[in-house]
Amino acid sequence: MTNRKPNMGLEPYRDYIATLFSGDPASDQKQSIGLELELLPLKTGNDMSPVTLPIKDESGNGVLDVLKKNTTGNSGLIFSPREDGTPQLESAEGGNVTFEPGGQIEYSSSECPTIEQAVSETVKYVNLISRSLRQEEIWLYHGGLNPWLTVDEVGLKMRKPRYLGMDQYFQSLGPYGQQMMRLTLSLQVNLDFGDPSTARERWFASNLLVPVMCAIFGNSPFAQNAVTGFKSYRSFIWQNMDRCRTGLPILGDLLSPLIHPVDQYLAFALDAYVIDLFHDAAQNGEREKLISFRQWIASGHPRLQPDMKAWKNHISLLFPEVRPKGFLEFRTIDGPSRTWWSVPVMLLSSILYDAAALRQILDLLSPFSADLADMLSKASRSGVSAFPEIAKKVFRIGLKSTYAQTSPSLSAHCERFYKSLTDRGRNPADELLEINNGQVFTVTQFLDYEQGSREILDPPSYTIFS
Repeated sequence: MTNRKPNMGLEPYRDYIATLFSGDPASDQKQSIGLELELLPLKTGNDMSPVTLPIKDESGNGVLDVLKKNTTGNSGLIFSPREDGTPQLESAEGGNVTFEPGGQIEYSSSECPTIEQAVSETVKYVNLISRSLRQEEIWLYHGGLNPWLTVDEVGLKMRKPRYLGMDQYFQSLGPYGQQMMRLTLSLQVNLDFGDPSTARERWFASNLLVPVMCAIFGNSPFAQNAVTGFKSYRSFIWQNMDRCRTGLPILGDLLSPLIHPVDQYLAFALDAYVIDLFHDAAQNGEREKLISFRQWIASGHPRLQPDMKAWKNHISLLFPEVRPKGFLEFRTIDGPSRTWWSVPVMLLSSILYDAAALRQILDLLSPFSADLADMLSKASRSGVSAFPEIAKKVFRIGLKSTYAQTSPSLSAHCERFYKSLTDRGRNPADELLEINNGQVFTVTQFLDYEQGSREILDPPSYTIFS
């Protein structure tokens, strides 16, 4: 018999969403920064082709095994698995090292008061990880997507229930969900919301910036050992893997007082399919159904309740380009190369943490608010050439902001990136496509390219990975 217990109405669900849009009320002036950088550990095979590695294995040669062995003592990393057994290493500053389903390593920094501290902390621990892995001839690929290997060659390396359920669900929708889990790499930038008025503006501006940041920093033209025709194939994957839980949950006149970010995100979340219901049906031998949370509330379920625990888990499985988590989690940026990885961090922070720059971005981009999905599609395919003048204007706004002047060396590095690429209608993917005449580059070619790029862009010393 179908469970028809009265539901608790939408207000508690909305109240929880509201908490995601509000930071610490006592710290409205905070301008902290957190970074999440994903990297791909690889070995070079006998034929010089890249090979992925298990996270852990019985022989003790998995990536986690190596890190546990070589980062003990006074390194600043301590093995500290989560309550559910998920492997994790914690840093002395409060950051952590975790693993993604395709074996990607992610370093998540602590909440840092300045951009230089966030960058320095990330470099410190990525260097520690890199040195540890090099002892076993394992190296880290910095990029937006594994360019060499297929979904089947990589496999699902993290097999905890959450990832198994996601894998089964995404596979039912098409090929892109599994590509996302196994192949993609990103740089996420986490910024404070500020007071309610500022939070609203930063939320809207962040979403407006998504296509532009994709265009400027696209860095994934290859996938599964083939050219894709995209400057950011990673973005294309995310746009097409499950449109009910990814993308941009805002449309229309963003500056209308009738539009509230909490209500936008509530509607987005209610209309997304519930992965746990799909998984439950499969486990019970039923035909897997795509049921939204809104439908679940309305119709009930023979086994599962749409309660607050289910709601919070559902929210954790939404992956829009910008995600509210008590702070802004900006998720659009392709994993960058070692040389210029700090540039998108500086650009985004310089815009959102400067009142004048924030207002300029809203004025410049709000007329395009109904066209963001189409703009993102064009940006992923064509890069800066999709809308070159807009990309240049956005970059110049960031370069001229007062926040950018808080770190002159990093600001100068951003300007070198701008002059080398954006101002010339190019992005990093255009450079990657030239390494091997439009074909997938070899490991040696890529490493040589990175060294040459470093010499041209001359990044500040504290941003450099060893």
